[in-house]
Amino acid sequence: MLLLCERHKDAKNKNNQQDTGKLPLICPIVVYANDKPYNAPRSFWELFEDSKTAKALMSDEYLLVDLQKQSDDEIEKKKHLGMMEYMLKHIKARDILNLWQSLLERFESSIEIDKANGYIYIKWLLWYSDAKVDEDKQLELAQIIAKHLNKADQEGLMRTIADKYIDEGVQKGMVQGMQIGEARGMQIGRNEGMQIGEAKRTIEVAKNMLSNNYSIPEVARITGLSISEINDLLKS
Repeated sequence: MLLLCERHKDAKNKNNQQDTGKLPLICPIVVYANDKPYNAPRSFWELFEDSKTAKALMSDEYLLVDLQKQSDDEIEKKKHLGMMEYMLKHIKARDILNLWQSLLERFESSIEIDKANGYIYIKWLLWYSDAKVDEDKQLELAQIIAKHLNKADQEGLMRTIADKYIDEGVQKGMVQGMQIGEARGMQIGRNEGMQIGEAKRTIEVAKNMLSNNYSIPEVARITGLSISEINDLLKS
């Protein structure tokens, strides 16, 4: 029936008719002419294991969680779930670093819950908000988050962040390599591009960490570069 509704809407668009936003009424009729008894479900809800609950959930009004109508204090009371809702509500803020600082301070007690779940919310929020963070601010964001974690977890977080940024470099390198590969063979170019992209991005991450006063051993441990390679970066 949804397919019929979609076709009805497409037909209106093709005929340049005004779309009222309303669906057409459809009377479901099945004309059956087989010699075997008809035994298929005659109701959509019969397709569910719990048809009564399915009908109650899916045929009534859907639940609406309007975050803009909830105060930050109300969201904060939701503890772990509130972390996600708080970020969703304020994601359009100009200063994402300040937003992260505010979130971590408000939900300090929930960070331990998130830790027990492998920091699933922290990692998800990091990826969700990353597009809003300028490249030169990415490690500053990592430092803000790390302040709210214990020492043992800080390195794991930095590794996650570094791997993400290095992976972005790999993707860029793949594109460059595939372009080169049009002339020299697609697979060769793709492999070279991945290696070039990963190397360049690793160096960029290391340079940013050094500029943010990370020690040489920390940079080596997180990026995988050798001490001598990092010393060469400092000289360049």
